Amino acid sequence: MALKVTKPKEYSYVPVSERGEDKPFTLTLKRLTSSQMALIQDKAMEIKTDDQEQSIALLTGTQTRLVCKLGITGWENVVDEEGNEVKAVIASQGLTDKSMDIIPQEMLQEINNVILGITNDPDNADLYLLKFDEEGSDEKPKPKTRTRKKA
Repeated sequence: MALKVTKPKEYSYVPVSERGEDKPFTLTLKRLTSSQMALIQDKAMEIKTDDQEQSIALLTGTQTRLVCKLGITGWENVVDEEGNEVKAVIASQGLTDKSMDIIPQEMLQEINNVILGITNDPDNADLYLLKFDEEGSDEKPKPKTRTRKKA
């Protein structure tokens, strides 16, 4: 079967803590490209060596921020103290740090999991967008059953 090239798709996502609100914080997300995934994987670990010692650090916080920075393409229902709309600022390398810092830290891991889910399993993207229950469970969703036509 030929490789099918499709246009990038954007997904709307409401974090668990915002569900049930009149105007919930809603994110627009996209799947990450293979180049972006390689960049994220390259930044996941840091190895330092000197003449006497070697250390390895897993940079999970850095990786989570980078996934969100590259996978968030916008948002709705963010306002400042005066009630003015605050737009997400997207630069050439993704969401700016100033915009990233608006998102509560406890939400970043949830958003990270959704972005990685829709990136790695696009056929089941809708399940990743809905999979978090009221307690925020992050169990992997069960894939859709597929039927095959007999030859």
